[in-house]
Amino acid sequence: MAKILFVDDHHSAVKGVMEYLGIAGYQTDYASDGVTGFGVLEEIDLVFTDVEMPIMTGHEFARQVKKEYNIPIIGLSSRPPSTGNCPSCKSPYWNIPKKKTKMVSKG
Repeated sequence: MAKILFVDDHHSAVKGVMEYLGIAGYQTDYASDGVTGFGVLEEIDLVFTDVEMPIMTGHEFARQVKKEYNIPIIGLSSRPPSTGNCPSCKSPYWNIPKKKTKMVSKG
């Protein structure tokens, strides 16, 4: 099963999603900032990163990851995106879901 890393300076924002993915059989890991997240990427298959963080923004984190790893990155935000995507992530933003059951599809 895939190992998913969540990088967010507010653990409470992603804690429920991480727990739900764990129940669904995924391994999850957490880093409170991009610098810490960068240090645990060796065994990661997918990254969700908050776009707005202190120390290293999600955009800066994504640029650094893309230089050294071939890992898909999805930008997360609890606010509606102003541009509609995360240019550094090469993927759309995902707003953190209110209903976790919509995040994992069975079948």
